[in-house]
Amino acid sequence: MWANPKEISTSSIPRLARICADTGPVVAFCNAVLLKISNFAIRIDIAPSDNRGTVISVAWHNSCDNIPALLAVIVQMKNFPHLIAVAVSSACALSCASPRADPPTVSKLDAARYSGEWHEIARLPNPFEKNLVAAKAIYKARPDGTISLRNEGLKGDGIRTSITGSARQPEPGDPGKLLVRFDKFPANLFEGDYWILEINSSYTRAVVGSPDRKFLWLLSKNPSDGRGEFPVQIQNARKLGYATGELYFNPKRVAN
Repeated sequence: MWANPKEISTSSIPRLARICADTGPVVAFCNAVLLKISNFAIRIDIAPSDNRGTVISVAWHNSCDNIPALLAVIVQMKNFPHLIAVAVSSACALSCASPRADPPTVSKLDAARYSGEWHEIARLPNPFEKNLVAAKAIYKARPDGTISLRNEGLKGDGIRTSITGSARQPEPGDPGKLLVRFDKFPANLFEGDYWILEINSSYTRAVVGSPDRKFLWLLSKNPSDGRGEFPVQIQNARKLGYATGELYFNPKRVAN
């Protein structure tokens, strides 16, 4: 439910910014007063104001964790009698549910053993793999500790796709929490979470997901594997809050 935008004077912006930055419980108040929030969206709201100028406020808050980060930018524009509030929400809006604990990841990762060709057995539907009926990833450990990657896909019409990138471990103490960056623009502007939730002792089957539970992949180095080889992993992922009932099982495999 949207709160009506209110005019904010130049002097009040820094004060509100400090309140929002230092006090988690008032994040909803700050967001509602300064602007309107929408999931992964930018909204512009115009409300009557006087002729003192225009105040543009840009704000965002972290993913459902009640730890807001606020940036107030004040721009004075002559003869423009409106207040424009621009909101950028990086994860969720005021309707966020209570934060969930992050899913656990593997405590050890041998990058050399993880290297190789992984076939995507199943995935939660996502826009990056739309219309793919098969996919695989090729990983290779590098001397500098990063992992090179190449993702290949096959669409239903027979068209093949591919993209390259790399993965890194930002925290040595959390080896299963990787960040992936692809080489192609605009994907290279951002890093994405690649969390290894499970991997078997022989490094032939793995479950990878994102901490927000929006992404999930079942991977295997054996292209003949299918749903029947992952009953325990699927059950574990369900207990962690992933929508395993929505998993799409690829009917084909990407050939070499």
